[in-house]
Parts: sequence; structure tokens; C-alpha cells
Amino acid sequence: MKIIVPNHHERLSPRVLNEVKTLLANGYTIKIFNWDRGRNFPKDNGDKRLYIENIRMPFRGISKFLKLFCFFFLYIKLFKKLQKEKFDIVHCPNLAFLPLSLLLAKIKKAKLVYDAYDFYSIDVVKKAPHFLRSLLQTIIEWGENKLIKHVDYVLIIDSANDLLLKRYRKFNSNIKVINNVPYLNLKPELGQVSHLSRKYEGNKVLIYIGGIAVDKGSIKSIEAFNLVKKTIPNVKLIFIGNFLDGSEKNFIECVKRLRMQQCIELIDWLPYEKMLAYLKIADVGLALYQPTTRHLISRRNARKIFTYMLCSLPVVTSDFGEIGKVVKEEKCGILVDPTNAKDIANVVIYLLKNPEQAKRMGRNGRLAVEKKYNWELEKLKLLEAYKKLADR
Repeated sequence: MKIIVPNHHERLSPRVLNEVKTLLANGYTIKIFNWDRGRNFPKDNGDKRLYIENIRMPFRGISKFLKLFCFFFLYIKLFKKLQKEKFDIVHCPNLAFLPLSLLLAKIKKAKLVYDAYDFYSIDVVKKAPHFLRSLLQTIIEWGENKLIKHVDYVLIIDSANDLLLKRYRKFNSNIKVINNVPYLNLKPELGQVSHLSRKYEGNKVLIYIGGIAVDKGSIKSIEAFNLVKKTIPNVKLIFIGNFLDGSEKNFIECVKRLRMQQCIELIDWLPYEKMLAYLKIADVGLALYQPTTRHLISRRNARKIFTYMLCSLPVVTSDFGEIGKVVKEEKCGILVDPTNAKDIANVVIYLLKNPEQAKRMGRNGRLAVEKKYNWELEKLKLLEAYKKLADR
């Protein structure tokens, strides 16, 4: 069967990439059509068998009105391109492209899979004025509910009290909850591990991976690190990822203000195998999600936490909601108040000064990933969903 994926970024998200790899390995043919927004993101999606085409439509440095104008023309370009394709299934990984995907599926008499792997309505409205957010979120969710009635299968993420599952199930009975977890058999590049071990020899290393944003704890990580360094001078902090919220300038200014340029390293997005090499030489993984709405309802979706666990790293993460529930249950790290730099620093210092306990937490995390939190288990849900589509 042939699948097309209209993707809303320059590269696939980790979960969608896992899904694509799984489907390729099971005989499906897949074409990815990326929205190239003009950012300098690496185009490597990790699998040379993929056919990938980038649809250019710049989106940076322009007014909100022009963004709407550009998005309208992007829809036209995508529609013209995709209607010429032959396919059996549209795998849509974003609400923004769901109307287009639905139209294409109707015209081509194809099946439509809606991969709702994030809290879209919350993410869309967070840049709107506070007094409008509740209204806008209600409107967006109403529209999404209307659309998913016509979708053949919905893949969603986990949420506190099954919030998403309960809402979506009112409008579509074909739903699978798929956790955003890594492959168990991923291996780092050994040469890179050896190189990094030499580079950071004699240092303690704290690490943060994934999208960098204030609401994901970027600034609090720096502030806490500043306190840690006063007690443990030979410590480094590494960020690996791209900025999601336009906060890069504030991030750099904060580093300069605290005079931390020599001990805080900012590394652009890396392919998974190269990123894992950094985790292998690190001592503590940071996941300091701030108490925003999306983080309060998130559950088993913090991929960076599972990736730290995969690499036997002790995790320092947030103590609110259910975001740190896995860490607490599996005893693979310590929960902290993510808004309190001193609290964070004290926990990090404790882990660095008690390496045996830190290693034991790391082993607990790795064991939990081997047993429960890995893509080898989650992909079975995906294949079951696609089998049902084929049977119909």
C-alpha cells in the first residue's frame, strides 16, 4: 500500500519518524512532503529509503497577516502536488493539514489516518492574548471534533485522566493511544562516544535534549546550573536541539549575564545516533518542564525522559501533574519544583556527589525501558491500526 505524509515541518518528528520506519519495514511505500519554512534545519530524517520532497514556503520574519496569506498559498501548492500522486492512505501528523488531507482522501478515495501526536489546540493558542485563548481553544477543538468524524483512524498521545481519549472517542471509535518512546535497539556511534569521553574528561556533564523553550525549562536550567557550579566547579551543561519559541536571544543573553559561555554548550539538532553519544558520556539528564497547561495534562509523552532512561541516565524532572510519574514509579530520578533554581541545583549536586545512587537510578530507568517503554512494543499498536484499515 502507498502512503503519503503531508508534514508541517522541515523534518519528521521523532514519533512520526518511528511510525514511518515501522511501516517501511512492513512493506508500505511512503512519500513525505515537508513544509520547508526557510529554516536551516538538517534534512536528514534517518532513513535513506524515504522519498522526501520539500515544499518551499518561507514563514519567518513576516507579519501575522502575511503568514495567513502564505499558508493559503502553501495549501494550494500542496494540493496541486499531492493530487497528482497515487496513494491508498494519507497519514496526517498535524491539525493544520487535516482539512487538506481529508479533501485529498475524498478525491482519491483513500483512507485517512490522523496522527494527533501533540496537544494541538493548546499549542496554537499559546501565542494569542490571554483573554482570547480560552475562546480560540474552544473554536479549534470544535473544528477538530467535526473533522475527525470523517477520519478512518486516529492515533493519539497519552493524557492525564485520558482527557484526549475521552474527547476524541465521542466523535470516532477507531482510536489508538501510542506513547512517544524511543527504539530500544538504538546505539550511539562508538567513535563519537570515545571522542566525547576524551573531550569532557575530568568534567561532570548535565544534559538537555529536544526542543529548547522557556516553558521546557531552558532558563531555569541555566539558573540552576549557575548554583551547581559554585559547589562543583568542573561541571558542564550541554543543550542539544532547536529553539521552539524564539527565545534564543534571551537564552544567549542569560548565559552571558552569568558569564557561563565557557561551560554551557549549545549544539544544533543532531541525528539520534550522534545525540545518543552525548547522553552516554553525561551524568544527569534535565527535563524541567514548567507548569503550563499542556504540561499539566501530559502523560507518558516526555520523549526526552524516556531517552535519558534508555541511556541509563538519572533524570531530574518536574514534580507536578503526571509528567514525572514514570520517573517516580520506576525510581529512575528525582522530582523537583521546576520553577525553583535552588531546589533544582540541590538535587543535581546530590546526584553528582552520590554517583552510586545516580547509577542505580540510571539502571532502573534502563530496565523500565526494556520492559515497558520502547517503540518495539508501541509499534504493534500502529501495525494493528493499519491492518484494520487494510481489512476494511
